[in-house]
Amino acid sequence: MDDHALRALAGLATIHLEQRAYHFAEPEFERALHYAESHDLDAYAQYLGGQRARLYLERGDSGLAEREARRVLARPEYSAVTTIPALVVLGVVQARRGDPETATTLARVRVPAFATRELQRIGPAATALAEHAWLTGDFATAIAEAQSALEMAQHAGNTWVIGQLAFRLHLAGRTVGASGAAEPWRLSLAGDWHGAASAWAALGCPYERAEALALGDEQAMAEALAVFDMLGAARRAGVLRRAMRNRGVRVPVGPRRATRANRAGLTVRQMDVLRLVDAGCTNQEIADRLHVAPKTVDHHVSAILEKLGAATRRAAASTARRLGVLSD
Repeated sequence: MDDHALRALAGLATIHLEQRAYHFAEPEFERALHYAESHDLDAYAQYLGGQRARLYLERGDSGLAEREARRVLARPEYSAVTTIPALVVLGVVQARRGDPETATTLARVRVPAFATRELQRIGPAATALAEHAWLTGDFATAIAEAQSALEMAQHAGNTWVIGQLAFRLHLAGRTVGASGAAEPWRLSLAGDWHGAASAWAALGCPYERAEALALGDEQAMAEALAVFDMLGAARRAGVLRRAMRNRGVRVPVGPRRATRANRAGLTVRQMDVLRLVDAGCTNQEIADRLHVAPKTVDHHVSAILEKLGAATRRAAASTARRLGVLSD
């Protein structure tokens, strides 16, 4: 009963992801994907790979998220449903970065997601479509997209989806209550940007933390801007810079704390891995320290070597130090 077994494994991974318990979710995804691939259940592997890409995105590694999403989408499509998670992730990465392909990517999500009439597909799709519309300044469309799924989320009592849709409505100028939203979203909707930022930090969600800080005072906005720049969210950073100017707040010239890391194109998580590589840690030791799966560390190390043009781990550390990315 391989199909039933994998459905259970997928459920274990996905429920942790839905609750933002990433340190539990990641090994469960590795386990489920290994089972899918070893039993030739390719449709499941495609779906699970997209969900794992979402995990990477929410933890702040948009580069790894995009690579995983594109890897999944390069496979033959087994059904429209199996590609929804990967398309959502790719569309969100593109939207935050400001890529012209964003609308095309997200257009591939709308019909199959809403056709399922299932919140687990519609919620992420509606949120991504609303975020893209808001980032492009189309507030009316952002409201319509978020509103399209909010009632379903409220009926289901899904606090996380309620929160993310309500937050999109809030940013677009539609007053919504915080009732029913998960704690970090509820705090933002209630005006407690500091509490929301702390809650997101505790969960390990840097982009959402920056979204909360962006609603704060001058210092908080400047910190949010640094995070957006560091994560490569150029369009979101541009939106915040305009908001700061409109409020008469001093706008930093460019990326701040992220500047040195960005010279090599490394993400926050890749910098964490690079420091441990430089300290002589094995991939297993890095995985243990960062509470991630060893295979994830493998992905990070490969990406680091590629970005730094290095053939070995020692060469990567040496190049990073020469570029000023890594210091003693």
